[in-house]
Amino acid sequence: MDSLCSICIIFTMDSESAHIDYLLTLPQTEEVTNIIEYFKNQIKFKNQTLHFKDKFNVLMSFIKFSKSMCKSANINIYGSFVRNIIEKIFISTSECGYGDPINHDIDLIFYKNKYEYELDKKNFDDFISLMRIVANNSSINFNFYDFKVVDVIEKTIDKIEQNDGIQKEFLLNIPHYVIMLKKDNIKIKIDLIVYKNDNINFTTWQNEFNINCLSINNNGIFTSQYEKESYGFFDTIYSIINKFAVSNLPFNYMFCGFTHKLRKDKIKLLNQVIWFMAYRMKILNIGYTEVFSDIQFIDYKIERDEICDLSGNEPPYISIKLDCGHYISIMGLAGLTNIKTSEWSESIKCPMCRQDLNIAFNNKIPPKIKVPLQPEKELETLDNYEINEKIISDDNIAYINHILKNQSLNNHHQQNILTNPPLPQPEPIRRTLPLVGRRTREDYLNLDNNQN
Repeated sequence: MDSLCSICIIFTMDSESAHIDYLLTLPQTEEVTNIIEYFKNQIKFKNQTLHFKDKFNVLMSFIKFSKSMCKSANINIYGSFVRNIIEKIFISTSECGYGDPINHDIDLIFYKNKYEYELDKKNFDDFISLMRIVANNSSINFNFYDFKVVDVIEKTIDKIEQNDGIQKEFLLNIPHYVIMLKKDNIKIKIDLIVYKNDNINFTTWQNEFNINCLSINNNGIFTSQYEKESYGFFDTIYSIINKFAVSNLPFNYMFCGFTHKLRKDKIKLLNQVIWFMAYRMKILNIGYTEVFSDIQFIDYKIERDEICDLSGNEPPYISIKLDCGHYISIMGLAGLTNIKTSEWSESIKCPMCRQDLNIAFNNKIPPKIKVPLQPEKELETLDNYEINEKIISDDNIAYINHILKNQSLNNHHQQNILTNPPLPQPEPIRRTLPLVGRRTREDYLNLDNNQN
């Protein structure tokens, strides 16, 4: 009992850290342990919120300044930063990583297309030059909400390697910069792509998951123009709330006729799958539990118990199902694909059954927003319902109708008003007292005479 009273007392203290320090001096019962965990989560939540606030302030200041120099810029923010805005609403019921903005970049596209960039190229070059000057001169008092530019790194892709992800193809020769900002020990990274590739395939691969298809500009929040129901605004929010993602990348079409391809073409396709599963499926590490698709998607499972037989790596890891029915880890697939075991064979085979290796796909249609079914009979109109309790009497309805009809007559027949008799006053269904405001001067005079 004394322990419980002591625990109640600490809620008057100001700091969660002080709460934890105090609780650690008490006997570590299950109740005390749970309260300590609660305060640790509170500290974590506050740190995430403060980091997100810093990012917002820096981002708004950075964009305003950028547009002051680059007049034609049409800056769009996309990626995890925008997704975190929605996740933040539901973070209190989520696993580690969901809604956490720490260690995520801010992704920007500066111009709508290459043409607008080329019109404004000199201004953009001046902007990047200024950022570099500031980064290399600590004496310059220039910052975004106390965050100072400390580095500008050019990341423009000028060639594509065989094992590079498909997304890189669509960024070839598009100017690309990373701008690092820092305040004390807090870092913010802005990943800046100068203009958007208009290639329709780029739109497909950029929107690899519907939860990352949201973007923000000065006019508000938008979804991509990818023509899939699951990528609509409400369906995307539904995915974020329920912690699943939808991917419509066309892997199933890419693997048509795979077993008949040359080895070098097989290697390129398999490396795309390995790259995607290793680097893009990381959303499963940040609170999302499943990946669905409106088309066929790679059949996979998360191995959490067994050591990989091929690589010896510890779990957890992703295993991909093959057409033969066996599973292979992405580490094992990477080795099997890229380390040639025989110069006499062009084939790539399943290491378990020696059948020609091919990726298996499955149909995992995403859950949809629940909508009630329309009644089988036609919807009845209000007139078909019996009104049990009147809110206005029939007398009052008749009175209003009479006034309105009279007003209509006055408006249309002003010239003949003296020759046409007025409409007769309808006889009320029951006797009603007049409103005070409708009494005439004569009524009040008569009332006084009667009293005398």
